[in-house]
This record gives sequence, C-alpha cells and structure tokens, in this order.
Amino acid sequence: MLKYFACIVAVAFVFAFPAGALAQDEEEIDFNSGTVKEVRTNSNEIVVSEYDWDTDTDIDITYVVAPDARVENADSWGNIAGGSYVDFEFIEKDGKKTITYISVYDAENDYEEAAE
Repeated sequence: MLKYFACIVAVAFVFAFPAGALAQDEEEIDFNSGTVKEVRTNSNEIVVSEYDWDTDTDIDITYVVAPDARVENADSWGNIAGGSYVDFEFIEKDGKKTITYISVYDAENDYEEAAE
C-alpha cells in the first residue's frame, strides 16, 4: 500500500510542477553553420556568412564567443582562419548571439577523404 501511495505522490508532483516551469532561466541552444568571414580576437567576436532561408541569400552575422566555448578541430577559436566552414551552437540572450561550441571543417580535405 505504501508503494502505491508513493507512486501517486510522485505522479502528482510531476503534473503539479512541469519541467518547463522549473527551467525558466535556461537559455535555448540553437545550431547553425557557415563560412567564417572574420575573427575579431580583441572583441571576442566571429563574423559568419550563413544562408538566410527567409531572403534566399547569404548574410553576415556577428557572434560573441563565450569565454568557455568548446572548440573542435582548432587550437582555439582565435586561430580559426577566414574561409573555414564551421558548425556551431549558440544561445541568444539580451539580443546577443553567443557561441558556446564551434567545430571547424576543412571542406577541401573532407571532400578528398570522402572520394577515396
């Protein structure tokens, strides 16, 4: 009987306090990709040219890089060369888009490896 009571209390708690209500302060992580146009190490920014589906054109977007951003396939985000293709995760808060993870791809080498 005690097991059933504990189960009912647990189910009631889940419905009384949904996860969305408990996680109001968490930022939503978004994903994108594009070609690096410019790296501004002095202001912790990267400018990425990405495809805009609404206008059917490429647009340049400036992202802030978080101090603890994870970087893959590069020594640091400041060493990413212009023209590199990148995938990244970012959060948008207070009108700023902040990169939290970035992965660099060398399109020419990736193409050659796939052809082999």
